[in-house]
Parts: sequence; C-alpha cells; structure tokens
Amino acid sequence: TQTPTQTELSELVLAVIREHPEYSQKQIAEQLDWKRDRVKYYVKRLKDEKIIRRVGTTHKGYWKIID
Repeated sequence: TQTPTQTELSELVLAVIREHPEYSQKQIAEQLDWKRDRVKYYVKRLKDEKIIRRVGTTHKGYWKIID
C-alpha cells in the first residue's frame, strides 16, 4: 500500500470542509479519525496556500473555500 501524499491528505480535509463548512478543526478530526494536530497542520497549509479561510469566529464561524 502506498502512503497518501500531502496533497491527497489536504484534499481529504477540503472534502470535509466542502460538505460541512461549519465544522471546527476538532469535528474535522473526528470525521477523518485523525488527531487534531494533524488537521491543524493541513488547515494551516490550506490557509497559507490561500485555498480556504475562516469567516467569523472560531465557534460561530465557517470555512470559506476561496476560488
């Protein structure tokens, strides 16, 4: 078995965000059965690459996918 690339793992996080933009990082981690730190890492990458951004607050906000 091949290990997934960072791009493929970023895509998994993105897929969850597409379905549930209101999810927190904790909920994304639960959905993917990952540790929260792993989700944090990929969310930071996606934010740094200007693919997603958080709109609103940590608790009441949502993820926006930037076109």
